[in-house]
Amino acid sequence: MANYSELTGNVIAADFNGPATVRQEGTVSLRVNGALTSPIECAATLDKVQAADLKSGNCYFNIHTLDHKTGEIRGQLVEVNPPHR
Repeated sequence: MANYSELTGNVIAADFNGPATVRQEGTVSLRVNGALTSPIECAATLDKVQAADLKSGNCYFNIHTLDHKTGEIRGQLVEVNPPHR
């Protein structure tokens, strides 16, 4: 789930990108299909490479608006409660 507020305009797209660290740009891995109003809710099945990138913090979520077509807000995805290994 992704919550957002106070963007410059209507959301026109949202997607998961990677692999990329905090200061890198990644390619679009998965586009969100469906409602883009906050909170955005979606689900996807990842392949092994995508799952490994996600678990290692090498993916981010990007929200695009009309004024910022390449992305207005971005959040790096990190595992909050990793399983005990």
